[in-house]
Amino acid sequence: AGVVLGPSLLSRIQRVKDFFIQASAAKYYQFFSFVCRMLFMFSIGLETDVPYLRRNIRVVSIVAGGGSILACLFGGPFFWLLIKVFNVTKERFAFYLLTLTVLANSASPIVIRMIAETKFDTADLGRMAIYSSLVNEMSCVTIVSTLKAFSSSGRFGGAILITLVTVAVIFVNKYLSYFFNKRNQNNRFVSNKEIFVIMFLLTCLALYAEWVGYTAIFCCFLVGLMFPREGKTARTLLHKLTYSVNTFILPVYFGYTGFQLDISNIFNKLTLALTVLMILVSVGTRIVGTLAACHYLMIPWNESVILSLLLCLKGNYDLILINTNPNPNVSFFSISRMLACMHLVLRKLAVEERNTVLTLCRQIVIFAFLNADFLVLFWFQMVWAADLHDFLLTVVVLNTLIIGPVAAILLNREESSAQYPTILEILNPESELRILACVYVPRHVSGHVSLISALGGCPTAPIKPYMVHLVELPKKRKSKLMYHQLEDGDQYSDEEEYGGNDVLEINDALDAFISETKILVHQSKIVASFLTINEDVCNGAEDLRVCIIFLPFHKHQRIDGKMENSMEEIRAINQKVLRHAPCSVGIFVDRGQTGFQQPHGSQCVQNIAILFFGGPDDREALACSKRILMHSKVNLTVIRFLHKTTACRSSNSWINDASQKDEEVIMAISNIGTENEIDNAFVETFYNRYVAQGRAGFVEKYVSSGQETVAVLREIADSYSLFIVGKGGRGTCPLTSGMSDWEECPELGLVGDLLASSELDISGSILVIQRHRHSEAEGGFLDD
Repeated sequence: AGVVLGPSLLSRIQRVKDFFIQASAAKYYQFFSFVCRMLFMFSIGLETDVPYLRRNIRVVSIVAGGGSILACLFGGPFFWLLIKVFNVTKERFAFYLLTLTVLANSASPIVIRMIAETKFDTADLGRMAIYSSLVNEMSCVTIVSTLKAFSSSGRFGGAILITLVTVAVIFVNKYLSYFFNKRNQNNRFVSNKEIFVIMFLLTCLALYAEWVGYTAIFCCFLVGLMFPREGKTARTLLHKLTYSVNTFILPVYFGYTGFQLDISNIFNKLTLALTVLMILVSVGTRIVGTLAACHYLMIPWNESVILSLLLCLKGNYDLILINTNPNPNVSFFSISRMLACMHLVLRKLAVEERNTVLTLCRQIVIFAFLNADFLVLFWFQMVWAADLHDFLLTVVVLNTLIIGPVAAILLNREESSAQYPTILEILNPESELRILACVYVPRHVSGHVSLISALGGCPTAPIKPYMVHLVELPKKRKSKLMYHQLEDGDQYSDEEEYGGNDVLEINDALDAFISETKILVHQSKIVASFLTINEDVCNGAEDLRVCIIFLPFHKHQRIDGKMENSMEEIRAINQKVLRHAPCSVGIFVDRGQTGFQQPHGSQCVQNIAILFFGGPDDREALACSKRILMHSKVNLTVIRFLHKTTACRSSNSWINDASQKDEEVIMAISNIGTENEIDNAFVETFYNRYVAQGRAGFVEKYVSSGQETVAVLREIADSYSLFIVGKGGRGTCPLTSGMSDWEECPELGLVGDLLASSELDISGSILVIQRHRHSEAEGGFLDD
């Protein structure tokens, strides 16, 4: 859009040119470019997945550095060619840094936006591309700024001051975040005035960095990266910045980038040849270097090609260097006037009783226009010749316009054929586990955070938990009031108010959990009719690429310990999700008063039992237990139920014998003989890895009928705080025969329904797991 509106196309029409390119327009375009850059770099830092970056810093750095190093090797000869052609006689060192940056830099905002648009931001490929581009760009900023600092003694002192000011802002923000969280305990978000204070500090830091002669993108990114993630302040910043950055700020910034392109400047044969040559050098070195790095890391070929193309995108830091004067000079009077205006805005906000987002935006815009003449001094004192400036700008824009669509096509093609683990059985116990927990009311939160706490108890086994608040969309009501006449905070004046006070209680419970355990839970909300909300849950699970969905049971525990039906609609939703879920599903029957408690911070050890009868669902339950047993406050025991006819085998021969001829024995354990072999192999692997090492217990129970199974369950009813069992489709299995006579909730399976019923009267919580039903039909995916 920017290219179309710019001098290359529509602005050739005189009326369009007079509208967009006015005498005073350039300073405002440049200033808003600065504001946009400051806000989205802070937003990027705030959304950075620090645990993922810490775990994969080596891989990400190798991918980011592969193409950059090769580009720098080719940048030296190309630099000497350019200074001869364009007759660069002064500031050659700055021009050398600029040339290397144009060749080696990757535009992280463009990469992040493209990955988000194609829904690859939750995939390993997308996250690797995002953080490789971030590491690449921040490395370029650091290296160039460091070289500039050591090239001039005055600049070295300025770099030290910027570092000190940045560290001071980080510590002040940390204190302000804790203070604002405590101050707004009864509110869902912090106020606009408090957000303005944080934005005020960020703006002052960015302006000071630009005034000294450095770019502020690294400072803003670092402030966002180090900002405390727990509490209402971070939630409010994400709530206000995410929509505005994606909907307004980034489009304006990218549009202004394309608006600067004037393609008529490359019609000269020499300039056209140099443009093509520089694009080829930039793209070729980046692709070859990245492919070499990916080959060293044994990344698949198709992913390597996409990574190399994504890292070729440009249009952020390189444009800043192109449009920045190497020797800025700003008067003290301009800074004083700027601070005075900001003080007036802050004072006006402080005395207002009610401050809407529109009022805050209006004040920021007023401040921007009052001080645009100050900031324009940063950019329009160019030392580069006009033809050289236009040449470099053309290279950057055309490079992205050529590579961007190609990368987008490959990403869309990869997204349609991409596969990710939808079951826990095939997932490496030490790889990242992505889970989605669904809650309807605040009492569901305690049980789900207890599961998250148990699953995230080992630092070497990372967890990525998401919690979604499911809210029923209320029926429309008729009102005689116009929209603007509705009272502030009315649930019909803002969709964010759906959920009432439950939203605040859920937020407070999550904030307390995150503060105590340091496990960051990503929170969202779905507002829809209960008739179709299961579709939103399944679509969300697919977009987030989770391995398992945790659903609450439709009954809750009363004060006297009995189970009471709370929301019958939840049962219907659970049944729909079980039928259509794109991954495994777990239904959690929470008996928090007498059952499973949060392991983090608990003084006592939680005893957990895995009931294994055989089949895919029980194997999935056993796979889930691999994560739970890693917690130091968990004592896990696997209880395997076998038919009595197998009792004659020795204690070490419970593994299936290939020479066994008795088909009746095999059918007594499982309906299908091959399932029995898979069960035995899976249990054997678990036994050798965890039980033999003393990390879990293992017990065999021999039964011949459902009655004996129930008797065993009664014996162990009070010994464990949590029972994990697969839903199963055992049908006429002898181990559970007769148990369907009192079945009340088929969605829990035979054993799960018995444990949750009043017939058994146990005090422990129950987790019933169903393995992804379509996983068996995915060709060789399981074999891989």
